[in-house]
Amino acid sequence: MLKTILRASALACLLVTTALAQQPNTSVEAHYARYRAAIESGDAAVAEEAASAALSASQQRDGNGGATGTLAYNLALVRIDAGHAAEALEPATRALQIAESESAGGLDPLAARLVFGQAQLAASPEQGAQTLTSAL
Repeated sequence: MLKTILRASALACLLVTTALAQQPNTSVEAHYARYRAAIESGDAAVAEEAASAALSASQQRDGNGGATGTLAYNLALVRIDAGHAAEALEPATRALQIAESESAGGLDPLAARLVFGQAQLAASPEQGAQTLTSAL
């Protein structure tokens, strides 16, 4: 389960790490570091809580800019892998909206569409399948 998160978010993590390394130590960076440590140790509950806190801090500080899109993507992935796809829909939607906008911050729109489709499967299997098919 967590291996999927690690693989799927490798590029996103690189982009966020690069973006955060250029900024002073902030609550976004601290929460993200806790998220990464939890992923590496296999603690899904702490990873979800830290990913949520990092996203919230980024939204407050940067709105849809900065690393907000990638952090929303990370939260959606954690929730999907934990079996909470319905709860992943909101951050997946936000990640997709940001990825398709000018403030994407390096988030790959295809990756965001795939995560959105996975989350959408829980709420509407037909729409989720259609989203995933059209993304591919």
